[in-house]
Amino acid sequence: MAVRTVSRLLALASLALLFGCGPTDPTACGTRHRDVELALRQQRARWNALGATTYEYTFERLCFCPEDIRGPFRVRVENGAIVRTQPAVPASFPEAVATIPQAFDIIDEAVDRGACSIDVRYDAATGVPADVFIDYDQRLADEEMGFRISDVAILR
Repeated sequence: MAVRTVSRLLALASLALLFGCGPTDPTACGTRHRDVELALRQQRARWNALGATTYEYTFERLCFCPEDIRGPFRVRVENGAIVRTQPAVPASFPEAVATIPQAFDIIDEAVDRGACSIDVRYDAATGVPADVFIDYDQRLADEEMGFRISDVAILR
């Protein structure tokens, strides 16, 4: 009888954690992340001031996702469009990589959606988001996402 009672209590506790409890810091989710917004505006302006129209970089997706879309990929952008990745991005998931302006947009969307956690480190010279980690819901496992951008070479 005692084992059955303990089992029921554990089941109820599990359900309470799953459905009834929020993140450990209730102010973290659904907020605007003003500091992230400010840094995003400043660093996007730094990148835009470079006037890069043709550039290359290495992009690596950090997620609980298939290995072939994680990279790293060497990406070439011309006039705002990705013209080449090495290795080739799988045709079934063309959004596996992002242009640098799209990387800024991903961060902006996380702010707009009120992600629980947004951690970004920017490259000091270019303003490029070098390391990004976004967790939309601390209660869910494996929905977090992130990416790295490195070895940026502005060609024009």
